[in-house]
Amino acid sequence: MTETVLDDADGAWQLRGFVGDEWQWHIGPHKPFTTAGWLPARVPGSVLDDLHRAGEVPDPYVGRNSLLSEWVPNRNWAYRRTFTLPPLEPHERAVLRFDGVDHEATVLVDDTVVVRHEGMFRPFEADITHLVRGGGEHLLAVVVHPAPQSEPQVGRTDRVRVHKARMGYGWDFCPPMVHQGVWRGVRLVVSGPARLRGVTASASLGPGTEGLREGAVRIEADLTLAEGQRAPDGTRLAVRVRDGDRVVAETERDLTGMTEDAGAHIELSVPQPRLWWPNGAGEQHLHEVEVTFTSGPHTTTRRFQVGFRRVELVPNDGAPKDALPYTLTVNGRRLYANGWNWVPLDAQYGVPRPAKLAHLLDLARAAHVNLLRVWGGGLLETEEFYTLCDQLGLMVWQEFSMSSSGMASTPASDPEFVDLMVREAHAVVPPRRHHPSLVLWCGGNELQDEKGNPLDESAPCAARPSRRDRPARPRAGLAAQLALRRGVPQPGRQHRPQPGRPARRPRTLGTPGPRGAQPPVRLRNLPAAQRVRRRGHGQPPHPRTPSPRRGGPLARRPREPALRPPRRLVEQRFAGPGLLRRTHRRRRHHAARQPASAVRRAALRPGSQPAPRLQKQRHPSLAVQRARPQRLVHGGRRPPR
Repeated sequence: MTETVLDDADGAWQLRGFVGDEWQWHIGPHKPFTTAGWLPARVPGSVLDDLHRAGEVPDPYVGRNSLLSEWVPNRNWAYRRTFTLPPLEPHERAVLRFDGVDHEATVLVDDTVVVRHEGMFRPFEADITHLVRGGGEHLLAVVVHPAPQSEPQVGRTDRVRVHKARMGYGWDFCPPMVHQGVWRGVRLVVSGPARLRGVTASASLGPGTEGLREGAVRIEADLTLAEGQRAPDGTRLAVRVRDGDRVVAETERDLTGMTEDAGAHIELSVPQPRLWWPNGAGEQHLHEVEVTFTSGPHTTTRRFQVGFRRVELVPNDGAPKDALPYTLTVNGRRLYANGWNWVPLDAQYGVPRPAKLAHLLDLARAAHVNLLRVWGGGLLETEEFYTLCDQLGLMVWQEFSMSSSGMASTPASDPEFVDLMVREAHAVVPPRRHHPSLVLWCGGNELQDEKGNPLDESAPCAARPSRRDRPARPRAGLAAQLALRRGVPQPGRQHRPQPGRPARRPRTLGTPGPRGAQPPVRLRNLPAAQRVRRRGHGQPPHPRTPSPRRGGPLARRPREPALRPPRRLVEQRFAGPGLLRRTHRRRRHHAARQPASAVRRAALRPGSQPAPRLQKQRHPSLAVQRARPQRLVHGGRRPPR
């Protein structure tokens, strides 16, 4: 099997907007690519980002410019490009594979519709063998239809009928910037009559202490066969597990003579596996699983990085019998969950930003975070996100894209919406199963029932799929991953702190504490917090954030008001005798200088000499604030009493 990635590496994609069905007049192999009105586009990417780069809309991140682009999601946007392939053999098939289009799309090859799709998180494909069997150059067009109706933050959750990121419809930290576009990759696959359509992998450990020495790898392969064909001789599926350069398990299955679509299930035993641990608890050992499907002259290989770990929630010590389990255990060891909330990197989340993603996740690792909760108003995160979390030891609490609202936070319960969410769960959970970092699936953000109680598994849209509807082993770490539990205390049930961790009341950021103002990030290791904020642990600044080393315009920007303690607090708590003397000298120095207004008045008198050039002076209050030693505020040595 051969795969051709149809990305924008050669600048092949173009974009144009249309009102209504006007796009049907402008898409076809007879339309030249030099026609006016088409703009360069990027795949994967975002419609709004392409329009900004082409100068069609102002930068939506500046001022109130986002208001000038709110018309964009109301139009159809057509992507187009050409692709070339040699003539197909009689037994060969050609399939277009889309990893994600946001949100509804119609796909055409030349001027023929090959597939219609709805849903930004579900991949889809189209068999185009009958259109391209003769080879040559062909036109591929993807028409992204207007964004669906949804609810902003101040709305009603029961009116939401799509599984799409709601953040772009307007949130307290994001203006309305509804996302559209081909936001994941596109591939052209040429294979024989038998094809490996999909494959998932997972790693697990046995029960109890002894089970930590008994690992297992499970492979589930989805095999498809052309209508009226049979698998040729030599069709086989091989699985190999490596720990570094060492092969620790392997097997092979003969599939010759297969006459219909089928699924292959393979399980391998891995004795004495090296374990995967969260950040701060141990090393993140990863094993490579290689799945190879061979059918005639065509070979398909898929590789996964898996980790052996067992993650569970157990009841707290001394908790009543009806209390929910809240203590986190990994590989039998109780751990303190030190976590952050994670939202999409950008409102235009289709634009790849690998450097920014790696930088932020590395900051989380350096701040001793071991759990990231992916907020339900955003995304089901990307493969790149989970891969980095696997490597950094960051466990992931992933929420489906459902969120509370300002008016009502109860999700819809009609059968059509419930069926949609079941299909979404079956489509998105198994492909992410191999990531050891992904330990918990949750139904959404702050969902409630009609009485205002936190939503649990009794809600239709958050219930467990029945065994008949449930995909094989639909879990990603805990005993019941697809339960979609919200994971918050229920009314009448107690929530106690973990043993050895007394409950602490958080202070408001920037307010005085026992040693003055609190740091902007609540971390248990204040010196580490200082290093993260000031140096970023050696990570380069993001291109959108100029730095003093690059001489950007924001290199000397003032500190945010929330990070600056009051003047009185600086003088009383952090001003030692030496600092006060320096401050008084600065005040005398400013008082001795002649005011600038007097110099200007003298320059206006007849016959006066030109006014001397004055150096920029600081206000005395700024001198006090500038003299504040940063190290003391962020956890250095104790200030003198």
